Amino acid sequence: MRDLLRRHVRAAIYVALAIFVTLNLLQLASGQLLAALPTTVQIIVFISVYTSKPWAHVVIRLWAVLLALAGGSMWLAVLLGGASFFHSVFNASLLTLALALGVYFFVFAKSVVLSQSGAT
Repeated sequence: MRDLLRRHVRAAIYVALAIFVTLNLLQLASGQLLAALPTTVQIIVFISVYTSKPWAHVVIRLWAVLLALAGGSMWLAVLLGGASFFHSVFNASLLTLALALGVYFFVFAKSVVLSQSGAT
């Protein structure tokens, strides 16, 4: 199971980036300019992975920490404040996905660099 997760981390990064960039661009289009910050970070992650930079695992780990903090802070607020924190099920589901992906990408960030060196 661990090898399967390690093998597909690159594809999972691309899918997660596509989802999060699309949602952030929708937020930008609706006038929320603060969405430009996570969009910029996600574009930097995409460029570092796509161009096979040797420091890509560091960028992925930093992004993974941000994802885990976003999802973890939502669940901490739910634990401390109760279910009244859930304003929308979509937002809660998205932040739960961010927490899970953050942990996954943090654990398997080195696999991206290893798969890049093994492919060439």
